[in-house]
Amino acid sequence: MPPISSEPEQLLRLDSYFGYDDRMAVSKVSLSIEEDVLAEARSRAGRRELSAYVNEALIRQLQHDRLGELLDEMENESGPIPPELLEEARALWREPGEPKHRRSA
Repeated sequence: MPPISSEPEQLLRLDSYFGYDDRMAVSKVSLSIEEDVLAEARSRAGRRELSAYVNEALIRQLQHDRLGELLDEMENESGPIPPELLEEARALWREPGEPKHRRSA
């Protein structure tokens, strides 16, 4: 069995079934979450447990935040995307079930 951290906030999770690595340190926190949001999250988490569900949501949000920071940095370096390119990208982007628009050559 791997050693357990002496820090009370740092725990080693052993059940990799729930998405944790044996060597991954995790921290216990207390959060305030709207009751209806918590109820739906618990119903969706199923056997994966709420902690793993919330951890995955935080990972996705952090990735989203980093991407936004990268786009801001790119805009600062290169200027904003020209409106005509944005329109072309919007025209090419399609919703599920919509026919794919092709760019003319």
